This record gives sequence, C-alpha cells and structure tokens, in this order.
Amino acid sequence: QTVAGDVSIAFTLKRNTAFYSLVFIMPLVVCKILLGLSFLLRGYRRSALILIVVLLTAWNLMYLTRHASPHYVPSLMSGFQHVMRISIYCYLLHIAIIWLERYPPRAKAPSYLLAIINSKPLRFCLGLRISDATEYCDVQEKPWRQLAKMLNNISFIILSIIFVLTNSVDMVTALN
Repeated sequence: QTVAGDVSIAFTLKRNTAFYSLVFIMPLVVCKILLGLSFLLRGYRRSALILIVVLLTAWNLMYLTRHASPHYVPSLMSGFQHVMRISIYCYLLHIAIIWLERYPPRAKAPSYLLAIINSKPLRFCLGLRISDATEYCDVQEKPWRQLAKMLNNISFIILSIIFVLTNSVDMVTALN
C-alpha cells in the first residue's frame, strides 16, 4: 500500500560472478587439470596428486554444504561430486596399475587378451608403440605391464572426454 507522497526504495540483488568464479569454479578447474596430469606421473607422485585432488574437493564440498541453503543445492556441487567420484576411480585405477606392474598374476594371459594387447590399431589409438619383433616377445612373456599401460591410456582418453563434456555444462549452470 502506498500513500501519496511516500518514498519507495527498490533493492536489486545481483550475484558477483567474479567472486564465484574465483572461489568455487577455479578449484574445480584446477582439480580437473590435476587429475589429467596425474596420468602422466607414476608411483607415489601420482597417488599424492590424486589425494590432493580428493582433499581439495572434500574441502570445497564441506565449504559449500556449510554455507549453502539447506533448501537449495547449488548446481556447482554436482561438479565437485563428479570430480570426487572420478578422483576415487583414478586412485583405484592407480592401485590396480601398481598391482599389475609390480605383482602381476602368475597365470598365463588368455589368448584373447594377448590379441587385444597386440592389436596394432588399438595400440596406435592409445598412443603406444606398435610392437616390433623384440617387444612382441616381451609382450608375450609379460602382458600384464602392457595391460596396465592400456588401462591407463584408455582411462585418460575417457576421462578427458568426460571432463570436456561436464566442464562445459558445469560452467554454464554455475554462472546462471
């Protein structure tokens, strides 16, 4: 209700997108970059990098749940949840790769697995060297190390595609 001569004041609330991009989106992008870089490292450096990503995402998820409204879950939170799930997958993959490289199964590899490992188109797509005569003999004797390399490269390609797709969706929904 207004009466003639009253003064009305209007408030406009506007989101500070620079603040949100620095505080929330940048750690998400950094975590995705660190997970991508973890595929290039071996041993304890890789596990340390993945654990840093787990800690960063856990810290950001705790911060978001502490300051977010209980009635509204920000869409940015789903991005952190995806990165947390992917980082846990990367850590489990790292454990499997270490197991295959250091403590390979004693059983002989099945013939279909050797056929997959020696497939030239697959090795080319995964960025592995095409096995020549000397490496072919090594692959036949120790196929588990090659399987670990293939799992690492396949996971890197799949996670890169996932990051490209989810990054574009997360950026759009976070700024809206």
